[in-house]
Amino acid sequence: MSAIRADDHEITLLLDRLVRLVTDHGGFVHPEIEIVSAQGELSIHSRLGVDNHDEIIFVPEVCLPGLDDFSIKLDGDSLVARPRSAGKAGAAQIEAMDLMLDLYNLSAKIHAHRQTSPGLTLINAPNVMSHLYTGGQCRPDNDQISDSDEDIIDSFFGSRRFSYMDNGVAKKVIMPIIDFLNHHYRSSGYCRDEQTASGRNGISVLHSRPLAGSSECFVRYSTDSDVLGLYIKYGFVDVNAIFLRSIPVYIDLYGVGRIKVNRFVLPMVPADKIPVEARDLHAYFPHIGRLDATTLEVSHLIIPPAQDQLSLRRILAMLIRVLSPAIDDNSLMVLVRQAESQLLMKNRNYYVELGQLVSLEPETVIQSSTVAALHQLSQMQMDKLSRYQEQCPA
Repeated sequence: MSAIRADDHEITLLLDRLVRLVTDHGGFVHPEIEIVSAQGELSIHSRLGVDNHDEIIFVPEVCLPGLDDFSIKLDGDSLVARPRSAGKAGAAQIEAMDLMLDLYNLSAKIHAHRQTSPGLTLINAPNVMSHLYTGGQCRPDNDQISDSDEDIIDSFFGSRRFSYMDNGVAKKVIMPIIDFLNHHYRSSGYCRDEQTASGRNGISVLHSRPLAGSSECFVRYSTDSDVLGLYIKYGFVDVNAIFLRSIPVYIDLYGVGRIKVNRFVLPMVPADKIPVEARDLHAYFPHIGRLDATTLEVSHLIIPPAQDQLSLRRILAMLIRVLSPAIDDNSLMVLVRQAESQLLMKNRNYYVELGQLVSLEPETVIQSSTVAALHQLSQMQMDKLSRYQEQCPA
């Protein structure tokens, strides 16, 4: 059985019960990992080698509580859940939900969420919140931001729930034990159903220790992996992110047309749908559509790190050739530079404005930790833009 190290005896007992519940129902927790709780922060650590990528946790479907199967309320900063009479929660799912909520409550997760969730910390700064949502090309389910119990619960689980396919229907579940893993872009994502090594229905994660000198294991929360998108959804500034996903913009190309750039996070374009000469760009290649004879629409554009610095120009060149198949190479290069310049300028202006909007708010409107996070976010993104311009050949 895996080890548990916690600075709170009650949390130790809850973690022990949770591991036993999962393993008694066919789940798996690798004996070489350690579940750690320190000052309310839960994490997973490992004694396995950094080159090991075995499955370390498998939670079977029978232990995955579906959020729609429970009525969840707040009592102060404590979560309370009861199975819905019309719900389909089994006994193990009910027990798993009770244990997870007890852990959240003992770890003061709702209190921490109130201090970090943009939708809550910026409730009195709608201009800043609107700017974030515009750049992230997203909107809350309800545009009227609220600190009601219902909205707090929804935003809390919105950053933790997983869309699990159950007989072809997406079911929002929480993930016992797996929930304790923190995010790193270099880690693999969650494995589901037939992807799991056990071959049973459920969710698993593979061993990943991407930080040198650290025993902590990580998982990739999202394929977004951009500071802005992660902050909007999860409320933390990812200092390890290496690329920038462009905000939504239009790129205007004189005499040729325009490119509408979205900021969508979609499954990658299948390799066989990408031209052979561009398949090495698979990680960055956008979904492409045509709005009209002179306008293309793309799902996203990535300002890449140094090792892939030419990927953006190559993708822009392909898009421009779609709009103007007969363009000569010299004219193409001019338009690529123009398109690149517009993209970089509009992204830089967005983050400059974000910093300005934050600075204009009175100190009583946004707590100091949120101000610091937003300034850090803006500076990190502008630094990426500057490095790209410095490193990409003229």
